[in-house]
This record gives sequence, structure tokens and C-alpha cells, in this order.
Amino acid sequence: MSQHTTISSTEAGQFPDPTQWRLITAAEELFAEHGFGGTSVRDITAEAGANVAAVNYHFGSKHQLYQKLFEIRLAEMRRFRTHAVHRALDEAEPIGDVAAIVDTFARAFMQPLSDPQRGRIMLKLFMRELSDPHLPPGMFMQQMAEPMQELMRDALQRTCPGLGEQAARMCFHSLVGQLVHLVQVWKMMVDVGQTDSDLQSYVDTGLRHVVRFTVAGIKSCQEAGGS
Repeated sequence: MSQHTTISSTEAGQFPDPTQWRLITAAEELFAEHGFGGTSVRDITAEAGANVAAVNYHFGSKHQLYQKLFEIRLAEMRRFRTHAVHRALDEAEPIGDVAAIVDTFARAFMQPLSDPQRGRIMLKLFMRELSDPHLPPGMFMQQMAEPMQELMRDALQRTCPGLGEQAARMCFHSLVGQLVHLVQVWKMMVDVGQTDSDLQSYVDTGLRHVVRFTVAGIKSCQEAGGS
């Protein structure tokens, strides 16, 4: 299948036993390609070069391995996006540039797609979970959606004085909806064999439009009284 490059050596360092890293990496690729139901414990251990009992020994079950994989991925994305937004806020003027915040978050959101191999694996994995969920109810909301909503609500209010809390949250929801659509179109382009150059051009053009459109909407909400 692959060379098991989708989880970095830094990530691997969090596992005391290298077998755990190999199982996580193998599982990520197999779940992305075949889905949760289409991947057996034996498939994972064979791909990882591990004993068939290794999944139960290290993680308890296939389901717990799946959950651990998503915990790793969600934490990685959460850290990356949070750091990017905080850095943009630190570099902003006292009353900052809301466009810089929107642009920073949008580019951080789309960042996984800059790595064709890893980005496609992550995209497949997340889209399979959306269509055939196996994570505990509320896990994605608690570990990604809510922290990002509050991060951006605060950032938008700080850089756009007068924007109310509810308006800031709704502007963020609108931004995420547009970015998710870009990802979905990107996947369709991948599926029909578009070149990497065409894919990158689409993402770049789409990001510029989304940022411009979102900033105009935020400023309109601000002018309307921030509600």
C-alpha cells in the first residue's frame, strides 16, 4: 500500500511503543480507503506488521483505535489553527485588520490540502466519518467545532469593534460553510483527475473570494449594529 508517512515522527513520539504508531498509521490509511466497516483488525495488523492481537492489546478495540486516530488528527488541526489565529492577532494593530484574521483562519483550514498525499488521506477519512459516523456523539463538536468557534468569535470581535457575539458566531459559521464547500469541490476535482496545478489554482482563487466575501459580510453586520 504505502510507506506509512502520514503521521510524523513528532506525532509518533507520543507513543511509548513504536507498534502503536505503526498501528495508527496503518489504520489511518485503511480507514480512509475502505471505511470503518470495510477495514478489519487483521487488515490493520497485517499492514502494520504487527501481531493480530496488537490492536486489542494497545487500544482495546478497533473502535477505540479509530477514536484515538481522530483525537490525534483533531488535536493537530486545533493546535495549528489556534496558533495561526493567535499569531495574526499578535501582529495586528490595536484595532486590527479583520481581513487578516479571516484570511489566516481560511488558509489554516485549507492547509492539509497543500500536501497532496496526506491531505487526500485526511479528507477521505473525515468525509467517510461524516457519511458513516462511528465517533462518540459530540466528540467533533467538543474537540474542534466549539473551540474554533470561540477562538474566532473572540478574534472577530477584537478586530471588528461593535460586532456582537451572536453576529460574530454566525459570521464564523458562514465562513466555515464556504470553506467546506471549497473542500468538497476540491475532492470532486481530484476524483476526475485534475492536475495538482489546477487544484492549487482553484484553492487559491477560492480562498481569495471567500475572504473578500466574508469580510464584506462581517463589515455589513458591524454597520447594521453588530447583531
